[in-house]
Amino acid sequence: MLNEYLIRHSAGRRWLLYTGQTREEYRRPLEIDEGAEEIVKDLQSGMNPDHIANRISAETGEDSRRILSDINELIAVLEK
Repeated sequence: MLNEYLIRHSAGRRWLLYTGQTREEYRRPLEIDEGAEEIVKDLQSGMNPDHIANRISAETGEDSRRILSDINELIAVLEK
């Protein structure tokens, strides 16, 4: 499902577009920030959410459990 999303930049913003939609099931583009863009790209390349959370934690000093929770929340939103 995550591979059905494209990241596009327009008007100085980042947008996540769902490409698997039909006329009956329209999903509005989702505006994302730079961090979410990086996470989506990592997930689409096959990286494990735990690995992504640990990497971001090492880079930022944030709690990896909180980061993993945010990643899982993003995945849940995209898989609806």
